[in-house]
Amino acid sequence: MKIPFNSLFFKIFTGFWSLIFILVAILVALPMLDNRTVRPIDQFGIELLNKSSHHLILRLGRHPERDLASTLQHFRPKNGFRFYALDQQGRFLNDRVPKAVRRFAIDSESVTLPQMWQRHDGVVLGPVQFIYNGQPLLIYAHKYVDQQTGRLIIRWLLDNPGLLVLIALIVSTPICLLLAWHLTSPLRQLQSASHQIAKGELATQIPQLSRRDEIGQLANSMDKMVLSLKTMLSSQQRLLSDISHELRSPLTRLRLALAISRKHQGESNELNRIDVEAERLEQMISDLLSLSRTQFQPQAMQTIRLDSLLEALLEDAQFEAEQTGKAFHYDPPPAIELQAYPALLSSAIENVIRNAIHYGQHDIRLTIEQTPNVLMIMVQDDGLGIPEHELTEIFRPFYRVSQARDRESGGTGLGLAICDNAMHKHGGSVKAENVNPGLKVSLMLPR
Repeated sequence: MKIPFNSLFFKIFTGFWSLIFILVAILVALPMLDNRTVRPIDQFGIELLNKSSHHLILRLGRHPERDLASTLQHFRPKNGFRFYALDQQGRFLNDRVPKAVRRFAIDSESVTLPQMWQRHDGVVLGPVQFIYNGQPLLIYAHKYVDQQTGRLIIRWLLDNPGLLVLIALIVSTPICLLLAWHLTSPLRQLQSASHQIAKGELATQIPQLSRRDEIGQLANSMDKMVLSLKTMLSSQQRLLSDISHELRSPLTRLRLALAISRKHQGESNELNRIDVEAERLEQMISDLLSLSRTQFQPQAMQTIRLDSLLEALLEDAQFEAEQTGKAFHYDPPPAIELQAYPALLSSAIENVIRNAIHYGQHDIRLTIEQTPNVLMIMVQDDGLGIPEHELTEIFRPFYRVSQARDRESGGTGLGLAICDNAMHKHGGSVKAENVNPGLKVSLMLPR
């Protein structure tokens, strides 16, 4: 499979490979620039150590009251070196010993052949053997010297591996950030656009990304997908409108013929039956158009107050329940704000309430509960309920639990489907459950 150079795979691979190459190159090059390896000392260094040790012996002879540690502390030749003595147990007799001297004493392999080691903070020479009070000692010399800035920095870094790792991280961080931003910035734009599309806002503009990798191809595919969705939904709307018009024309003529028949023949069971079915057909057409409108909702969400939305709806529901000899109870809705499609949400709540009024026997109750994340609107009736295995099926379009009951009530099987679709538009859900007595339908909205 051929992978183009502008592909996302190639960019990620090249970015990480380049970063690893840079770090490895730095780590390999730094030791090569360092000349601090332990090496044999030259003749000048040997003479310096011998002369200094001879002067140290003379100093001890002139001041026998001083011990070796005190003498070393005050022994400072003109060459600028400081001297440090190591006993056979590996302990230095001086009070303070530079880190470079301690490390050199550990790394040097020979005690008979003096060596030299350069560091960022100076140079270390030694050891030379020295006898003091019959005890063999090793003498090391250390001197702080000024060195070239470039080599000083390199040696300083190599002497501090923790700092070297920190610098490597600092160098790699901008490269990683640039690569991460290059990959995630367009993805965040696409994520935001897809979130709006998922809520039904098909007018959302897909970001036009001027890139030829997989992310650019994804943006182009999303743009085509949204265009196809708009076309299909527009065709669906046009088809339903045409069907509605074509069905309502003969339905109007049927009602006209029915009225003429009643005028000439009077009332009869057959004519009444035709009237009921015609009314039911007209209601089904209206519900179909309402369901179609909820499935294609181009308007943006609005900030609404729940009490203002429900005030007139609850009063109408209470009046409708009283006309059928039933009681509709509710507590005043809270004055809270939420993001919603007002017409969709009102239609969903109204369908659930009317369904409860149809199938409740005496009492219907609406309650509202809220948590920091969810608003729950619950409608409960005292009817017969429905079989448990059909609790999820009742939200499908045209689904009927009982054909006989639907014929008596005039139901079309679309009310709860409209409610379910509206809840999904809001990013919420709806569920039904049997209670004792009756059925409870809960609408859950995110806050």
